[in-house]
Order: sequence, then structure tokens, then C-alpha cells
Amino acid sequence: AKNSKFSLVPYAGIGFAKIENENEPNYNLNVNQGTLLINYAFSDADEFGLATGIGFTELSGNAFNADGSFYHERNQLRIPLLLTINYPISDSFQVFTNFGAYAQTILKDEYQFATGILEDVYEGWNFGMQFSIGLLFDFTENWSLGLQVDAQSDLSKFDANRNVTSVVNNTSTPGEQKIEGLSAIGIIARLRL
Repeated sequence: AKNSKFSLVPYAGIGFAKIENENEPNYNLNVNQGTLLINYAFSDADEFGLATGIGFTELSGNAFNADGSFYHERNQLRIPLLLTINYPISDSFQVFTNFGAYAQTILKDEYQFATGILEDVYEGWNFGMQFSIGLLFDFTENWSLGLQVDAQSDLSKFDANRNVTSVVNNTSTPGEQKIEGLSAIGIIARLRL
């Protein structure tokens, strides 16, 4: 049967990310993320395609800055635009890789200090690049499941919200911030429509 050129590609993973700060120490956070892509194969043999969709990233972990130790929790929404390559390595295994750009925004940003909670410290949109490679096993002609490794890094920075001041000593907010080197491993599926 001739498949549609469209497929749904959900994946979810766990990993870690390095937060790079302009005026404060850098720190690492744990990552939980999930993405749903819709892929359009523009070659007849399904090797090359374009994908877009929506991704959700949850970052959390402990760190410190000039105000003291804190627990940081952040939720981000990501919209990628990716080139996909699907390469069969046998009758039932395929390598599915994608790379491209994304735009993302912060949905929730919370720093919990012993003395209080800072919310919405960073805001706006930023941009970056991402790369993923997955190994998929075909269970049926239209349905595949496998493992994927994911890497991404911001190219632009999030601006600090100038209305937020420190909960400790009323200093101004830290400078700009970006995520440098997010790495995750997880499960990927592919459903050809």
C-alpha cells in the first residue's frame, strides 16, 4: 500500500542541561522533555523530509548565585523546524535523524530560595539549534518504535524581567541567560499516516 507522505513522530526523553548566565555562576539542571512532530517526506523513497511541531521541556535542579542556594524549576515551549533523514539499515530497522532550528519561550520560571520564591525571572523568546538521531524498529508497515539521542543549544539569550528584584537583598536581576548543551536520551515512535 502506498503510504501518505505524512507521519507523526512523538518522542520523550530525560537528560541534563547547562544554564549559562551572564553575571552569575553557571549551573546544571535535569531535563524532562516531550515533542510531537509532523513530518512531511518530500522524496518518494521517504529519505528526506521537513518536520515541525511542538515541544515541551521541564528543567529542574539545585544551584546557587549571589543571593544564595536555590531550587530552579522552568517549563519551556519549543517550536522546531527540522530537516529529517530516514535511512533504512535493514528490512525492519531504520535510522531517523533530524536537525534544524527552534524558537522557544518560557511558560513558568521559579527560583525557590530559603527566604522566598522568585517567579518569572526570565521572559520572551529565544532561538537555537537541535540535532537528534534515533534507531527505530518497524513493528508494522506504518508503526515504528525506538531509542533517540537529542542535543540542543540556544543561540540567543533570554532577557531578564526587569520588574523582578532579589528576594534576599533587593539587588537587580541577573543578566541574560541561555541553555548551552542540553542532552537527552529517550523513546521515539513513528506513525505513518
